[in-house]
Amino acid sequence: MRLIIIFSFLLLTCHHSMAQRFHNSRSERPSQKKEEKFNREDGNRQKQGKWVNLSGETLRSVEHFKDNQWHGLITQYWPSGLLKLEEEFREGKPHGFYRDYYRNGNKNREGFHKRGLKDGVFIKYWPNGQKNLVTKYVGDLEQGLSYDYYKDGTLKKETHFETGQVVGDVKYFRKNGDLKKTRTFVDKKL
Repeated sequence: MRLIIIFSFLLLTCHHSMAQRFHNSRSERPSQKKEEKFNREDGNRQKQGKWVNLSGETLRSVEHFKDNQWHGLITQYWPSGLLKLEEEFREGKPHGFYRDYYRNGNKNREGFHKRGLKDGVFIKYWPNGQKNLVTKYVGDLEQGLSYDYYKDGTLKKETHFETGQVVGDVKYFRKNGDLKKTRTFVDKKL
C-alpha cells in the first residue's frame, strides 16, 4: 500500500510539472519569440552571417558571409520570384555545387567547384530542359569525353579531352543519330 501511495504522489507531481510547462509555452506571445538576425556587420564593418536582399517586397537574394566574403549557400531570385542561382562558397571561392536557372524556371547550368576551380561533371541545358553540353572537369580543365546535344536531346558531337586539350577523334552526328564525320586530333592539331 505504501508503494502505491509513493507511486501516485510521483505521478501527480510529474503531471503537474508537465501541465505547467505546457501552459507557460502556450501563453508566450509571438513577440517574445527569438528574432532571426541578418544583414549584420562586425566591429570592422565586415559582413557576417546571413544577408537578405529585397527589392521592395520581392526577395532578390540570400547570401552568407564570413569576414566579408561569401561563405555558405548563396541563392538569387528572378524578379518573378523563381530561383535564379544556387551556389556554395567557402572563404569567398566557389566550393561545392553550382546551379543556375533560366527565367522560365528550367535549369541552365549545374556542376561542382573545388576551391574555386571546376571539378566534376558540368551540364549545360537548353531552355527547353534538354541537355546541351556535358563535360567533366578536373582542376578547371576538361578531362575525358564531352558530349554536345541538339535541342531535342540527341547526340550532336563527342569530344575527348586530356588536361584541357582535344585529343583523338571528335565525332559528329546527324540528328537521326548516324555518324556524320570524324576528325582526328594529334598533338592538338587536325
